[in-house]
Amino acid sequence: MEKSLKERFLGLLQETEIPIDVNYVAHALGVHWFTAYRMVTEIILAELQKHPEMTRNFPYLLLKSTKSLVIIPNKLLQSRDIRLDYEEGHKKDDG
Repeated sequence: MEKSLKERFLGLLQETEIPIDVNYVAHALGVHWFTAYRMVTEIILAELQKHPEMTRNFPYLLLKSTKSLVIIPNKLLQSRDIRLDYEEGHKKDDG
């Protein structure tokens, strides 16, 4: 069975002896730049969701929904209660 793009990327990270950028990843895996960029971004976001303590000093909270990435500035979290209505896709303000 052929390895997934993610598996190939993680293998590339294991093998590399130099810092690499998205262009290098795209060329090495034979994919478009945006495909490589999107994959790397998804991997990073997945890790941040697993380890939210890593984002403690970020000026925003990142939430990955099934449709999109939700970015909530910390000032909104500190000043009032915010909930997201995923059914409608609109922010609801309870404050």
